[in-house]
Amino acid sequence: MKLILFSFVLLFHVIKANAGIYPSIIWDYKNPIFSSGEGFYTEVKSYSMFYFVCSNIGMVLTYQTVQPEKNYENFFLVDKHGYDHCRVNTSQAENRLLLKCDRPMGLKFKYIYFSPYSALPNINPVFKKGNTYYFISTADGTEHSLDNTKDGHCLTHKMRMAVYVCKDNEAKCGDESDESAETTATPTIPPVTCPTDTCPTDTWPTATWPTATWPTATWPTATWPTATWPTATYYPATDSVNLPSECIPGGYNDSQALSLVWEIPYNKTQTEHISENSGFPVIVLCKEPNSTIHQLDSEGKPVNDWLCEKACQHLIILKPKYLDDEHYIFEAKSANGSLQLWKSTLVINVDKFKKFKKLISESYRYHEPRLTFLISMSFLAGFLNANVYQ
Repeated sequence: MKLILFSFVLLFHVIKANAGIYPSIIWDYKNPIFSSGEGFYTEVKSYSMFYFVCSNIGMVLTYQTVQPEKNYENFFLVDKHGYDHCRVNTSQAENRLLLKCDRPMGLKFKYIYFSPYSALPNINPVFKKGNTYYFISTADGTEHSLDNTKDGHCLTHKMRMAVYVCKDNEAKCGDESDESAETTATPTIPPVTCPTDTCPTDTWPTATWPTATWPTATWPTATWPTATWPTATYYPATDSVNLPSECIPGGYNDSQALSLVWEIPYNKTQTEHISENSGFPVIVLCKEPNSTIHQLDSEGKPVNDWLCEKACQHLIILKPKYLDDEHYIFEAKSANGSLQLWKSTLVINVDKFKKFKKLISESYRYHEPRLTFLISMSFLAGFLNANVYQ
C-alpha cells in the first residue's frame, strides 16, 4: 500500500510539472466533433488529461427547436479493429467499459490521464507514448442499449474518437515555446527614399512594433486545479447503508445457503471471524454503480477486482474452503469521477473450530447481535458438516 501511495504522489508531481488539461469532450452523438462522418481524431501530450462528460438534458450542443430527449451512452476503450467495425471484443483485455452514461438528468463524467504508468492498470488504463487509442459508443440512446457491445451510435453517427499520445518533443504535437520564438523575430523594414532635407527620419514609428504584446505568459501552467480536488466531500464513517429497502438482505431460511453479507459502510474498517469449517460464501452488497471491490494481499497489492455495475448488486468475493489462520482483506472504493469519495475495508480472519467457540462467547459479552447471529450460523454449519462426514 505504501508503494502504491508513493507511486501516486510521484505521478502527481510529474503530471503537475508537464501536463495540461484539454477541453472537455461532451460524450453525445449530437456533438459537432462527430459530424465529419469519419469520427474524431486528436493528439495529446503524455501525462495530459481529458474530461469525458456524459450528456444530460440541460446540455444543448446545437440549436434545437424542441426539448432535448434523454440520451444514454456507453464509453468503451477498444482496439483498432473494434474502432473500424464498431464492435467490442471483450475477450481482449485492452477492450473494456470505462463509463456508463446512465443518468441523463444529472452530471456524470470520467477523467482520463494519458499516462504511461498506472498503479491499478485493471481500472486505470496505461497509455504509452507513440501509440493511438480508440474510444467508441455502442449504445443507441436508449437505456436498454447500455450493455450493447456492437453498432449503436458508433455505426449510425460515427461516434468514435482516436487519440494519439505524442512522444517527447514530437513536432506534430506542437509546442507553445517554439511558436512564441518564431513570432519574436525582428521584421525587415524597407529602406526609405526621400530628399535628405525633408525625410521625416525622426517620426519613423520604430517604437510602436507590438513585439511586447505576444501572450507568451498566458499559458495556464499555474491554474492546475490542485486546490479544487474534492477532498472535503468524503463520507463520514457510519454504519448506515442508506440503500433502498429491497437491497437490504432479509432473514435466512432453509431454502437459502448461509452467507456473510458485507453491506459496505462509508469509510470504515470492519473485522469478521469465520470458522475453517464454514461452508458459506462471503457476499458484498454494492452501494453504488461503478464502485470497485479489490482483494489485497499482505502488502496491500490488489490480487482480485470486482466492478459494481449497479446499486443493490450482490457479488461473491470469497468461497469456501477456508484454511486456519488465513486472513482475507477487501477494499471497496467509490467510482472514478464520483463527487462523493469514500473507501471501506473488510478483514476476514479464519479460526479453528475450538477458537471459534470462544469468539462466540465474547460476542455475547460485547453485545454485538448481528455478528453473534452470523457466527452462530457459521458454528451451526460447521457442526452439521462435521457430523455428516463422520
